[in-house]
Amino acid sequence: MPLLGLILRTLLLVPRIVTPFWCLGLCLVTLGSRSVGGVTKWSVNSARRNLVLSCLVLSAALYAPQVRAACTALNASDSLPQTIAPEQCFELQGGNVLSGHYQVAGQLFLKAGRTATLAAGSSITVAPGGLLEPRGQLELKPNAQIVVQGKLNNSGLLYCTSPSALQAQDNATLRNIGRLVLTPGAYVRLAGHSTLSTSGILTLNNALLTVTDAAAVTNQGTIQTEQQALLNFQGNSTFTNRGSLELNPYASLAFKEHSHFTNKNTFSPRGTITMSEAALWHNDALVKQAPESKLTVGDHAQIRSEHTIELSGTMTLSQSARFLNQGTLSLTANAFLSARDYAVLINEGTFRNDDAQLQLEQAGNFVNQNIISGQQSRERIKAQQKHH
Repeated sequence: MPLLGLILRTLLLVPRIVTPFWCLGLCLVTLGSRSVGGVTKWSVNSARRNLVLSCLVLSAALYAPQVRAACTALNASDSLPQTIAPEQCFELQGGNVLSGHYQVAGQLFLKAGRTATLAAGSSITVAPGGLLEPRGQLELKPNAQIVVQGKLNNSGLLYCTSPSALQAQDNATLRNIGRLVLTPGAYVRLAGHSTLSTSGILTLNNALLTVTDAAAVTNQGTIQTEQQALLNFQGNSTFTNRGSLELNPYASLAFKEHSHFTNKNTFSPRGTITMSEAALWHNDALVKQAPESKLTVGDHAQIRSEHTIELSGTMTLSQSARFLNQGTLSLTANAFLSARDYAVLINEGTFRNDDAQLQLEQAGNFVNQNIISGQQSRERIKAQQKHH
C-alpha cells in the first residue's frame, strides 16, 4: 500500500513537471516558425496563438494553490452535522436552532446579518484546528456553552444569556471585533494559556470573567461593566489594557496569584480594585480614581507607576505591599490613603497631597527619594513620620 501511494503521487506530479517544458518548447517552435501565403499564414498563426494560450492556462491551473471548497449553506430547516470534520465547512443562513452537542474540527460560520440560536443545554466544542466565526447574531440560551480549544472569531453579536458560558482551553484563541454581551449569571473562563483579544465591545452585566493558568486578555476596544460585574485574574494570567476600561460602581477588578495588569490607556475607575498574592500592576497611562472607588493592595502585591495617578477615593496598602511611584502621585481633597503592616510607598517621582487624609502606621511606610510637591504635602508627611 505505501508503494502504491508513492506511484499514484508520482503519476499526479508528471503533468505538473512535463507541461511547462512542453509549453516552452511549443512557444519556441511557434515563435521560430514562418508561414507563407496570406490566408494560410493568418490561420496558422492564429491557431498557434490559441494553442500557446491554452497551454499557458493549463500550466497555471496545474500550479495554482488548491482552494478549499465553498462552505455548505444551511438554511433554518437543514440539520447541522454533530461532527464537522477538518475538511468540512458550513455556513448558517439564519433562523437556525442548534440543539444537541456539536464538535467543530473544521469551520462553522454564521452569515453576516443573520441570527442563530444555541438551544438551552446544548454545546459547541471547537476542537484544535477548528474555527467558529459568528458574523451575525448568535444567542446562547440558558445552560448552553461554547468550549473553544481552537479559534473563535466574533465579528457579529455573541449574546450569552443566564447562565450560559464561554470557555477557552488549551491554547485557544478568541478574537472579538464585534460585540460580546454577558447577561447576569453568564460567564467567560479562560485557562490553559488561551488568549482573548477584543477590539470591539465586551459587556459584563452582573457577569463574570475569570482568567487563570497563564491565560491572557488584551483590550484594544471597550470593556463595559454593569452592576456587580467581576473581572477576576489569577494563576499568572495577564491583562493588557490599551482601550477603554469602564469599571463602574459596584463592579470589581481583582488580581491575585502573580497575575499581571499592564495599563496603557487612560483609566478612570469608579468601582473596586483588589490586588493580592504578589500580583503586579504596571501603570503607563493616566489613572483618575473617582471618589467612590476603592483600591486595596496587600499580601506582597505591587504597583509600579511611570505615569500619573490621581487618587480621589480610597487606597489601602498593607501586608508588605509596595507602591513605587516613578511618575506623579496626586491626592485630591477627597482621597484617603493608608499604609500599614510593613507596606511601603516609595516616591521616585512627584508626590502631591492636596488636603487628603494620610495615615502611616510607621515612618517606614513612606520613603521619599525625589520630589514632594507643595509645602502642605511636605508638612503632612513630616508630621505623620514624627507621630510614629
